[in-house]
Amino acid sequence: MGTKGTPLYRKQLSEDEIINICKHLVEKNGIRSIERITGHHRDTIGRLLEDMAEHAERMNEYLIKNLGLTSFECDELWGFVKKKQKKVESSSSNRAEEGDAWIYTCIKRNTYFFVAFSVGKWTQETCDKMIEKLFERTALPFPDDKIEIFTDGNTDYIYVLSDYYAETCIDYGQLIKIKEGGKVVDKEKRIIYGDPDLANIETTDIENFNGILRERIGRLVRKTKCFSKYKRRLECAIELFQFYWDFINEFKRGTSPAMLEVLTDHA
Repeated sequence: MGTKGTPLYRKQLSEDEIINICKHLVEKNGIRSIERITGHHRDTIGRLLEDMAEHAERMNEYLIKNLGLTSFECDELWGFVKKKQKKVESSSSNRAEEGDAWIYTCIKRNTYFFVAFSVGKWTQETCDKMIEKLFERTALPFPDDKIEIFTDGNTDYIYVLSDYYAETCIDYGQLIKIKEGGKVVDKEKRIIYGDPDLANIETTDIENFNGILRERIGRLVRKTKCFSKYKRRLECAIELFQFYWDFINEFKRGTSPAMLEVLTDHA
């Protein structure tokens, strides 16, 4: 009865086995590779992922609040569910979830605290879901204490951010990459709202963090057979990683991103 109310309740696996599986889930392994490593059936691992992600989601909602308004960076990460977009049939009843899956992500600059994400198509709706979480998890900005946000040139942010923040309470800038032949040849910085310092308009941290997501979440690794068959499983994998990254992972000198943000005093 000691596990009642936790994701370990009524599980046939031991606590050590569950912890071992979760470690594999946040270290690049997919469900089938974990099945081969641990000997546990993939359905058992899949159900455990969903249960742990549900618990992680509740913990994220409870613990991530009143974040300080130091700089935030946002970006998008491409993935897919079940099949590539060009192979999705127009008659498919699941075409809304199959194919391209864009992950909108937001982190705190310098601390790499993973604030929020959303998964969906390349739409304002997907962007809105992520910005709504950002709004709910941060302190309320004021004209003399603005929130500072930087993104790439995706115009979704321009329209969505104005729904949540008054222009007098936000400094928002975009970094536009100019490409020729697939290579970045120049960068343009644009002030959209407020008066951010041009030198601060940068997205290096979020681009690096999205690279970490590709490294650490097996179903996001490029050129692999490990991909999401269901959108929900992709969301679960990221939700679990978010809690691990923020509250368990040692980021700098024995401190987690949550410790750097003073949300907790221990890992």
